[in-house]
Amino acid sequence: MASLSDLENLKKTVAKEEYYQDLIIFFEREIKRLGVDETLQKYLLGDNEFARDIYPRLYHGYVHSIMHVGLGLEFDQPSILAEGLAEAVVSLISPIYFPIASELSSSVSNFLSISC
Repeated sequence: MASLSDLENLKKTVAKEEYYQDLIIFFEREIKRLGVDETLQKYLLGDNEFARDIYPRLYHGYVHSIMHVGLGLEFDQPSILAEGLAEAVVSLISPIYFPIASELSSSVSNFLSISC
């Protein structure tokens, strides 16, 4: 697969578990390169199609994705944060089942862009 830094290529990994390990490595590198805040803004909270699709997926799988993201942030563990992001990307559930989370994603993005 071509570089995952391109959002179009990254979108091709959504809901495909075979990319889980590649995504962990990718997000670990992005966290090192961009820092935690910018990585989360770009791939989880940003105003782009990928982030709007991934944010609601945090709530799938008995909330493991969101737990990893939270623990990674709380204890300053980039690898755990990368695991949470990768889990959200490969989640099989469609955000259509989480309309509230989709709306929240948009609200969080709007709030962050105003307060930053």
